[in-house]
Amino acid sequence: MGRAMQELPPDTVTAAELVRSFSRCREEARERPLYISNHGRKTHVLIGIELFDALQTVAGTERSVATSADENLVHLFADWIDDAVILFDDTLTIRFANHFACTVCRRSVLDMVDQPFASVLPELAGTLLELHVRRTIKGGQPNTAEIPSPFNPDGWLRVQTFPLQGFTVLIFRDISEEVSRYRLADMKKALIDTMAVHGSIGYARISSKGEIDWANPPLCNFLGLPEERLRAVALSGLVPRQARAAFDHELDKVLRGGNACVVNTELLNNEAGSVAVTVAIGPLNGAYGVEGAILLMICPG
Repeated sequence: MGRAMQELPPDTVTAAELVRSFSRCREEARERPLYISNHGRKTHVLIGIELFDALQTVAGTERSVATSADENLVHLFADWIDDAVILFDDTLTIRFANHFACTVCRRSVLDMVDQPFASVLPELAGTLLELHVRRTIKGGQPNTAEIPSPFNPDGWLRVQTFPLQGFTVLIFRDISEEVSRYRLADMKKALIDTMAVHGSIGYARISSKGEIDWANPPLCNFLGLPEERLRAVALSGLVPRQARAAFDHELDKVLRGGNACVVNTELLNNEAGSVAVTVAIGPLNGAYGVEGAILLMICPG
């Protein structure tokens, strides 16, 4: 052995020694790993094929276990969210479906997983739901859309599809109530705009305390007061004293969750004194109950 070999540990050889004594180094490497050094620094390891195969098997097992654990964690997470989640492969076969998706589709997990989409959910064939999944499978592009629900004739779904590690993910949720709220909001705005064009329809929003939050121009003109002067004014304060108790009684019933009602009363007018009017009062319902009331009337010319 050369001087360099004598100065190194028994399981280490220099690169030069490896070239000169490759047969001997090869035999040693079959028994144990043999480190190869260059200028005193270990740079490579020479090992036998049996040990290499064993290391590959162990590494592959560890990767498989880690991947399986990651997939299980993702599946457990998907079962806790309030969206339907379905994973497809390239053949449109279902590979995973969370509990919410099974509930919406009215199928069990065993009925859905590892089954072709067309055979498990034939009622969805040709719908926009299937179309978005197929587009992502074919082109790899994510999609987001709001579509009519194939599960509910009057419902709507928010759908999202995207590719993920060889699969296509479909996520959807029912947004029927949200769409309904948007439509009601649009109708409300159109109604208010139309009343403003009419010019004689008085409209006011009343708080849960019975105070005016907002009044439209026709009502302000009838009362002879600007809108900013009417804000936070008790509605019953605009009623003459002799009619106030009866008016307060009807308004209070509405603010406590009662039905809309029609009240014949009087309102104070800055120019004409008290004027007999017929007003309609209805509850203003919010997410947490009655949040106030709406007053509607025809303003006398």
